[in-house]
Amino acid sequence: MLNLLKMELRKLKASKLFYFFIFLSLLQAIPVYLLSQRLGITNGKNTFNYMLFLQLSLSSGITIGVFAVDVVCNEFTSAYIKNLISYGHKRRNIYLSKAITTYIGIYIITFIAPIIITIINTHKNGFGEVFTTRSFLFMVKIFLMALIAHTAIGSMAVLVSFIVRKPVAGCVIIMGMDFINRLLNLIYVQKPNLRWALDKYPYMQLSSFFAEEVTEIQRMQSIMAFLCTILISTVLGIYIFKRSDI
Repeated sequence: MLNLLKMELRKLKASKLFYFFIFLSLLQAIPVYLLSQRLGITNGKNTFNYMLFLQLSLSSGITIGVFAVDVVCNEFTSAYIKNLISYGHKRRNIYLSKAITTYIGIYIITFIAPIIITIINTHKNGFGEVFTTRSFLFMVKIFLMALIAHTAIGSMAVLVSFIVRKPVAGCVIIMGMDFINRLLNLIYVQKPNLRWALDKYPYMQLSSFFAEEVTEIQRMQSIMAFLCTILISTVLGIYIFKRSDI
């Protein structure tokens, strides 16, 4: 397992698409920062969450999905995964090493711009309060919760990738999921009586998780939903992969 993970991380470091997505994330942050009047005056304490909310509203859901498809599906088309199985590697370990590598890539792609903008706004507008140990722990908590949230969405993308195994089909499904998410967001606003059902959908949980008006109780409920999503997606993905004909 450890050797597989090391090998996957080396491939991640050499991936041109990985660096392209990092560049795209930084490039996207420039017009977002310049055009958003609110972001320009936000203090450092609230910038990280707000940037993640803006990214999600734009294209981070598609970026996460397409990146997962690239990490997983291309390995099926090149027969790389088939060779790993023939060399005696357990399918569970192959799945987990791919998933962990995907999550690490997602963290870097998704968080690099918000972290930079947070540093800029802290220097420009201040942190928003006297920076204490409690302030530091608050930022660590927000960061860890954001990690869990994006891992949940990444786990769904990895599951889809292992099921379809084809890059084009995977990308189509990911874009379809993003479209459904945006449609459900619209329904969520216009049909308050359906919110109790829509709140169970992981993408909706992610949308509300980074909203400014969310309470700590709602955020903890979202975390529980994210953890369940990660567990179910991983167990189901390994189960399907073990029984699939490669």
